[in-house]
Order: sequence, then C-alpha cells, then structure tokens
Amino acid sequence: MNRWLDSQFKRYPDTFRNIQITAYSSFAGEKPRSIQERKRNKSFATAIFSERDLLHDHSGLACLVPQDVFRFTMLRKPVDRLISQLKDFRRLEPHQYAHHQPNIREIHSDIKKLPLTDYLEKHALKNGPFRHFFDNYLVRAVSQNRIGILSNDHHDAGAFLPTAIETLDKDFEFVGILEQKQMTWKLLSAFLGWAPPQDWPVLNKTDPDSSSQKEIEAAKDILAELTKYDETLYRHACRLFENTKEKMATQIGDEFPPDVASSRLRSLQAKYTESGMMYDMNQPITGAGHTGRHTDQEGHSWIWTDPTQPFTLFMPVPPNTDLTVFLRILAYGNDTIRDQMTVLIDGKPVTHKLEKGPDCKDFLVTTHHSVRSFLRLELLVNSGADVNIPGADGVRIDAYGWR
Repeated sequence: MNRWLDSQFKRYPDTFRNIQITAYSSFAGEKPRSIQERKRNKSFATAIFSERDLLHDHSGLACLVPQDVFRFTMLRKPVDRLISQLKDFRRLEPHQYAHHQPNIREIHSDIKKLPLTDYLEKHALKNGPFRHFFDNYLVRAVSQNRIGILSNDHHDAGAFLPTAIETLDKDFEFVGILEQKQMTWKLLSAFLGWAPPQDWPVLNKTDPDSSSQKEIEAAKDILAELTKYDETLYRHACRLFENTKEKMATQIGDEFPPDVASSRLRSLQAKYTESGMMYDMNQPITGAGHTGRHTDQEGHSWIWTDPTQPFTLFMPVPPNTDLTVFLRILAYGNDTIRDQMTVLIDGKPVTHKLEKGPDCKDFLVTTHHSVRSFLRLELLVNSGADVNIPGADGVRIDAYGWR
C-alpha cells in the first residue's frame, strides 16, 4: 500500500522513512522522559513536513501537520490485526532481530517456542516495557497522536480510549477500513483526485491453517482481553466510514472524472527524446494495476504491472491530433506474456506492435487520434499467460509517451 501511495507523488529521496517520530501534546502526570521526547520531536517533525509530499509512519503525527495536509489512517479488525502481527513475528529468523536489545530478541524468539496462550501470558498480560505491542495497540497508536509515548507506558489502555475516539473524529480527514479496501480506495481517490485503483497488491498475507486456528481458539479469552478497547474504537471507525460513504455517494465510482483527470495530469512534465515526448516513472503515476514504484540507487524508477488485473495508465496528450503512443518495456515476468498482451485506449481495443529501442526490451507502439487532453491506456498482461509461474510479475515499464 505504501509503495502505491508513493507512486502518486513525484519521487524524492526519503532519508526519514525509518526514523520514528513521537507526537507532541500535553497530558496530566506526563513523565519527564515523555516531555523531553515530545519537545525534541516536535521541531524534527515540523522539518519533515516542510520537505515531503507524502509521509507515512507508525508514530503519531496527525496533530503536527500543517493546516493544508490531508490526514488519513486505516483500521483493521483488532483480533485479526493482532494475529497477523504475531505471525509476522513468527516468520522472522534470528538474524533479522539480532541487532535488537535482549528483551526484544526474547519477544521474537519466544513466538516460535511457546504456544500462543503461554506466549501472550508472558509478554502481553504482564506490565513489561513492551506490553503496548500487544495490548489494545490500536487505541495506543491512535491516541499517540495527542499524548505521545505516554500511550506506550500506561498499563491501562482504556484510559486512552476517549482520546483515541476524539483523534479519529477531529484529527483525520478520512478513516478507512481494511476489510472494505476497495471502497476505501474509491473514497480516498475521490478525496484526492486520483485515478481509482481496482485493488492494491497484498504483500503480507498469511492464510489460516488448522493448527493456528486451534491456537487462536485456545487463546480466545486472552485475545478478547487484549483487544476489548480496540473493538470499541474499531466500531467507531466503521461508523465514521459509513458516514463518509453516505456523504460522498455521488463522487465515488470506478471511472476517473474527465475534469479531475485533466487537472491531475497537468503537472506532469514531458522530456523530448528521439523516441518522442516521454514521461518517466519518477513523476506521479496516474493509473492502477501496478505494484508501486521501484527505484534503483541511481534514481531510475519503474513499475511492474500486476498480472491479476488490467494495468491502466492516464497520459496527457495534445487534443485533436493523430498520435503514435508508446510504452517503454524493460522486461517481462515470463516469456508467455510478450505475445499475449491486449491494448485498449479509452476503452476500445487497438492493434499494437513491438519495436526494438535503446536501453529497453521493447517499445509497445500503437496509434490513436486524440479527442481530449488525455487518454486512458489499458494493458491486459494476463491474456492466456500462466500467472502461477514463479516470477510472473507482468510487464516492467519505466516510461511512456507519444509522438
């Protein structure tokens, strides 16, 4: 999801991505450590927002943003979220957490040694320094936007529930629900003037198995205790989501409104090349059906199309003009894809050909008579291709344009 969000903006080097920032606020009885932490990080967070189009982080930032920043978050069913987190821990190998302090290494190593019930009793129910990883994490994470790291220290997450609810109500322009991800994307796209994606790629999915279901059933009472305040917050988030959906019923859909598309594409800058007017993937990528922007150390960016859904790309063009439209293809996920691609422009199938070009695998070329200031190109990359082949990632594209 974060990679797809990145692709909606111009690429920039993000040296702050892995730095955790604590929100600034006041709270009765706040410990001296919290006070120093919030003062130091307030100025740091202010500097970050002055240099970023997009910022996503696990720390509470909503109360620090400038007035014109669009703030959104997403919530998931609390027990499912906690189980997913524990399964993430279980997937880690020792070398992946060897650099952590000893008590964190124990949290990771114990997950493979202990039954789920014993693990939660040891690490989640006791008032240890990392209880906040497990105990009503949603309430703690959301309320951190207002009360900072105090939300980690306090043993009773219920004390922060009113703050968390107020934070969702007042500090976010939009609250999404993971279990309604398609509608979440449609609403978010309507808010921000983006092309609505069909779906986002799931990079961290754990399918349930019979043994894990037995563990979950045995630990259901502990899981209920660890998510009881999160459940209240999640229900409130669902109500906010339904209210938003009702208010924006006339603005959401699968199509990109022409006036919004034209405005969105106006900021793109073409580069004149021997192949024509070319747009690269360092600029905002207006479309859907890809796995997000990838960038190498030299700053060269590309996308992989998602073979499970159509790839859609909106491209600015001069109106009322006969054009040759092209995609620059760097690679194919497997050899069957190259000869079984289908291309559509503005919803109509068009013939295409593949030409050799400099520094690429192929130029996919087609013709089009434009009638407006942009076109919608669709590429079906799984027409007859076996998407079950390992590495069948679709098509790797680094530029597009017209001549």
